[in-house]
Amino acid sequence: MRRSVVLFSASALVVLVLVGGLVASRGGDADRSPTTRTPGAAARAAVTSAYEGYWSAYVTALNPPRRDAKALGAVLVAPELDRVRSLVDARARSRQGVRGRYAHQASVVDLASGKEATVEDCLTLKTVVYDTRTGKTVRKDRPGPFAVTARMVKDGGVWKVAEIGAGKFTCPRPKQPAQGEPR
Repeated sequence: MRRSVVLFSASALVVLVLVGGLVASRGGDADRSPTTRTPGAAARAAVTSAYEGYWSAYVTALNPPRRDAKALGAVLVAPELDRVRSLVDARARSRQGVRGRYAHQASVVDLASGKEATVEDCLTLKTVVYDTRTGKTVRKDRPGPFAVTARMVKDGGVWKVAEIGAGKFTCPRPKQPAQGEPR
């Protein structure tokens, strides 16, 4: 059994650990420690992995813009799914795509129910907007970091993004290199 688990991707392994933790937490032993009754670190890791997976799927859907319902549906539920599909459609109509990646400083700040979670992130953009006809860069996105809050829900046993918006917190600005240091 252990050999087959090794074949899973890191995110699948986290989900397996989470599910195992949830199943174990429903047992009847009153003398279990709190760490075996609550999913804790494994659940937070699964939520964070799903949140970061959303951003990866998002930039993939925009490079070039395509409304792949299966890929977006794997990481999103309504209302965010509808919003992202609209954004992808708008990019396709304007013939602009997005290339690059996103860097995260994400943390799960609420995981009370086991079915919903809140993630706060200081999101840094490492992306450019490009013309899909020529491939030429139209503009480089402002890097940030930007405060982002996401509401995650468990859908069919999988964590997905339900809503994303501006966070109500402040992200620390990146340190500027000292004079003479490379940027």
